[in-house]
Amino acid sequence: MIQLPTIYRFTPAAETSLQLIPHQELELLRNGHGSEESFHTLAARLNMGAVAIEWHWKDNQDALNTIGAALDAIVSVGNRGSRLGKYGVSGDEFKAIGDGLNLTDEAQKALTRKQLSKILQHVLKVATR
Repeated sequence: MIQLPTIYRFTPAAETSLQLIPHQELELLRNGHGSEESFHTLAARLNMGAVAIEWHWKDNQDALNTIGAALDAIVSVGNRGSRLGKYGVSGDEFKAIGDGLNLTDEAQKALTRKQLSKILQHVLKVATR
């Protein structure tokens, strides 16, 4: 098997797959069919976005505000879901999380696979403490 160095980009199909699933999970939450897995998928993706913004665009206040609002929204979704046993989003949460996912998608396109790998490793390390 040939392994590309991590400085190369993902294929367009791989880029789409990495982005599509979190958006699908957000839609499930919006339609009342979300689950704890939906919440965790979104939290992981938004955490990747937060680390990407903090490490590579920390001077971009708009990006920091967008990802901060998305993280606040997903925390709210998680707290309510844990309390009620049902996962969903309000209109404001849907917008904030959607904006955060779109920002994360844009960050992903701008970073190399090596940068994304370091971000993912960091998120997994912090999340599994």
